[in-house]
Amino acid sequence: MELVTDGTSNTFMIGEDIVKYNQHSTAYYSNGDYASCHIPLWVRPPDPADWPNAMGFRSNHTGGANFCMADGSVHFVRDTIDMVLYRALATRNGGEPVSLP
Repeated sequence: MELVTDGTSNTFMIGEDIVKYNQHSTAYYSNGDYASCHIPLWVRPPDPADWPNAMGFRSNHTGGANFCMADGSVHFVRDTIDMVLYRALATRNGGEPVSLP
């Protein structure tokens, strides 16, 4: 995948979310099903309808969430992950030399 210049094993492709916190993905919104790494994994927004502040990954697993990488591998990412690293793993061609801890 030449479009993933950061490396397919270092790039998030799919991550978990909790339905009750992602009203932005319902049929009434036009932005579809996607999330961002701009908020920490542990965030549970008080108002999920405030979609710009709720579009993040999260799970009901204790301590983190599962992510599928661009190479097809699946990894459990701890909710204590450094935010700079977390955001770098979300880019496909940012040039960051990162890998999962």
